[in-house]
Amino acid sequence: MYIDDILITGASSEEHLQALNEVLQRLEKAGLQAKKQKCEFMSPSVTYLGHHIDAKGLHRLTEKVQAVKEAPPPRNVQEFGLTHVLQQIPTANSSGLPSTEKRCEMALGKERGGSL
Repeated sequence: MYIDDILITGASSEEHLQALNEVLQRLEKAGLQAKKQKCEFMSPSVTYLGHHIDAKGLHRLTEKVQAVKEAPPPRNVQEFGLTHVLQQIPTANSSGLPSTEKRCEMALGKERGGSL
């Protein structure tokens, strides 16, 4: 079994260490191990899945938002699904993207009179 990423946080250093201890105990109980060289501890921020995460919250990376804005409209249901998933990732700041309903209409071609 492989687990790629585990992000652990806390409101304080003490809370963070308690959460870390809990996760490590659960991994051990499940017979799983983490590679020390792949671990990063007590980082004040991380970049993960197109977002910057820090004490102030979750912030979309500008270049990732721009890539989604500039992407061509989906040509089939599979492409629509990926676009929809990417745009549903929550954020703590405004991305400038249209509402979810508007994006679905745009992706399905309703504004242009088309459909998938």
